[in-house]
Amino acid sequence: RTSTFTVSAPCTLAAGRAASVTVSTSGSHATGEVTDGQQVESGQVLGRMDAAPLEAAIARAEAELAAARAMPTGTNRLNAARTAAIHAAELTLNLARADRDRAVLKAPASGTVQFASLSLAPSLPPLFKTGAGVSVTAGLTLFTVVDAASLRFEAQVDETDIAGVQPGQTATVLLDAHPGRPLTATVEAVRPSAVTTSTGGTAYVAVLKLDAADLRLFTGMTGDADLATATLTDALVVPVQAVVVEGSKRIVWIVDAGTARRREVTVGAATDT
Repeated sequence: RTSTFTVSAPCTLAAGRAASVTVSTSGSHATGEVTDGQQVESGQVLGRMDAAPLEAAIARAEAELAAARAMPTGTNRLNAARTAAIHAAELTLNLARADRDRAVLKAPASGTVQFASLSLAPSLPPLFKTGAGVSVTAGLTLFTVVDAASLRFEAQVDETDIAGVQPGQTATVLLDAHPGRPLTATVEAVRPSAVTTSTGGTAYVAVLKLDAADLRLFTGMTGDADLATATLTDALVVPVQAVVVEGSKRIVWIVDAGTARRREVTVGAATDT
């Protein structure tokens, strides 16, 4: 018969392409225009910073520029001081205007928007989560836009099995969030760097491209993958319990006309069963 040999591995759904939306200045996130998990288009408004402090900063910069332009002239020293003051004030004004322009936070690409959530540990409540009215600091990421077409399963294959995993092989993935709905996937790549598993073992990550069908998927979902590593045709297959080890020999017992007869065999590819 034809037998397919598989390798099982835990997997996590990850985004191959994701774009972060960060704030350029400290302040308050005044309004949110989307919900967590919403599908958005490139350029769509996700949120808005409180513009009042930013407008005030522009007004101060404009006043500084006017004062610089009113500085006295007539000597080389006075002229140089006025020029330097004008240059500094114009730079400050340009930065203030740029901060105001970036106060409207827009999606840099199309995809699924995810709100930021920061906590000390997964079991603890978040210290910060994107929302209207929260205080933010410059450089903080408020949103991440994930390209749904880039979603990939990252399967942690044990180091004893990774040699049999190659790009192009097929796999079946079953997610914890969708029991009974197996997904078809293909091995896209095998990363050469080792990772440490949750049990302290060594594994390598096989990246699986999936056929998502009609399921709604989110990054971080977990499940199990069965990767088909070999297919043998015309294979004689027996339960692993039927093979008896005698030193370097492998023995099976054949029932012939009601009598069990000893038969030495050569064992090829094998699985746990």
